[in-house]
Amino acid sequence: MTEYREETADKRIASNMRLLREQRDMSQSALAEAMSERGVQWHQQTVYKIENGTRPLRASELVCLAAILGTSLDRFMLTSAEARETEAVYAAGARLRQRYELAAEAAVELLRGRDATARILQAHAGSKHARVRDACEDVAARMRLYSLDNAVAEGVRRHGEDSTGAEG
Repeated sequence: MTEYREETADKRIASNMRLLREQRDMSQSALAEAMSERGVQWHQQTVYKIENGTRPLRASELVCLAAILGTSLDRFMLTSAEARETEAVYAAGARLRQRYELAAEAAVELLRGRDATARILQAHAGSKHARVRDACEDVAARMRLYSLDNAVAEGVRRHGEDSTGAEG
């Protein structure tokens, strides 16, 4: 509660505005342009002054700013510490989703590879060549090992070997 009282509302808004803008890789000029497109005549210098606390924001500007930055109005009122911690939590969630998507795409690729291998095995199953039949048996045995369930189990096993299990 002390931190909340120590930071003025203008300072919290300015700090959060900069943080949100930077997280979106948006330059001060790009933000000013986006505000101008919404009928609020801003220049890069306006953004600079607001972020440095030499120009306060009007309520109507804050509403446009929230829409552009894709956030709620109350997000601008978080203290610096609360904003940093909140963003750290959301960033961890974003990294988790990214890794989930990578795992899902890897599963798709594994299943495609298994399908392609199964087609090749089927095409060569009745070969008159002993080496080809031996190769088919060998690859069929690998197919049983390289299932999606086994891949997940292997990932869990490798994770268990990781002493920290934490992100780097």
